[in-house]
Amino acid sequence: MNTINLPEKGQEATHHVRYTDLHCHILPGMDDGAADWDDAIAMAKNAVRSGAVRLVATPHVMRGVYSASPEDIKAKVAELNVRLQDSGVSLEVVPGSEIYLVSGTAREYRAGKLQAIGRSGYLLVELPALRLPDYARREIDRLLAAGAGVILAHPERNRDLCSSRDMLFELRESGVLFQVNAGSLIGVFGHEARDCAESLVKEGMAHFIGSDAHSGRPAAVTEVGADISAALRQVIRLSPSGPGFAALTEARVSRLLAGKL
Repeated sequence: MNTINLPEKGQEATHHVRYTDLHCHILPGMDDGAADWDDAIAMAKNAVRSGAVRLVATPHVMRGVYSASPEDIKAKVAELNVRLQDSGVSLEVVPGSEIYLVSGTAREYRAGKLQAIGRSGYLLVELPALRLPDYARREIDRLLAAGAGVILAHPERNRDLCSSRDMLFELRESGVLFQVNAGSLIGVFGHEARDCAESLVKEGMAHFIGSDAHSGRPAAVTEVGADISAALRQVIRLSPSGPGFAALTEARVSRLLAGKL
């Protein structure tokens, strides 16, 4: 099992790239992420030691499995921010969600049932890991037509997408943005996901980076989510923007959260 060596507790992350984690399952009791508040605080500390200054809480919203409402998500984020402040953890948490795309997702968006990333109007949308359902493109188009922005979570883990470069470019041309998982860039999800993630970076289509962290238990990448600062160093090597990638990405996040993307 791959592992990540984090700095010792309390050690400052001065050697890390400062970043915003756009994809993190840190809210306890809402999905398969943090088990309780202690676990959530541990996740936050891991993120800060890795260089995070801000993260977006993205509990799963999956029909018939997880049904976190915008009200519940915002309330839990507010409580987490208070607990982090009380614990001396310098990290801002922003409400969001990871929405599993199904037929009817656009209808749920129009009804106000889906939590966007902050007040941006952008949804973090998840596809199945292997295939691209027949309804996927139609539903994405309906979301865009309804006024939603769409950010695809870890597209590099969808085999159909990665084997169809035309589809990736078509989605991008329609306004869809891509969030790449840090773990994919360092090989956690296999060589196919890594190769696709690297291609997205080289082609300037890795718009955001996320940990997809699910737990604060130390060591296991599959449990904690990858060290984004390590992935960013890999991105800097591959990206046409080179060392400027991190700053460009963080500026894009700031515009996103300000509703100016």
